[in-house]
Amino acid sequence: MELNFREHMNKDMHFHRRLCEFSGNSVLLEQWCGLEDRIRIVFFSSGETQPIAIMGRCHHEPILRCIERGDALKAQEAVRAHMQASARVWAPGVQAFG
Repeated sequence: MELNFREHMNKDMHFHRRLCEFSGNSVLLEQWCGLEDRIRIVFFSSGETQPIAIMGRCHHEPILRCIERGDALKAQEAVRAHMQASARVWAPGVQAFG
């Protein structure tokens, strides 16, 4: 089943929220919760109507593989790489809000 943009975005947001929850870091989770609405605004302001690659499984699987292996350092590196790639994709929308 093909997901529309909103469904894909919701799955993406849920994935990141669950990572924060699983970390056990309440400050991280609180920060994420504070950013969720802003991130959704950026997603919608992009004008995209179809899911884009950075929101897809292939960009999240490396993180999950590291977690499954119990490799915290590699998981941190994978999250950092994913977030940097995401920033490059979404930065124009963020800058539009100046």
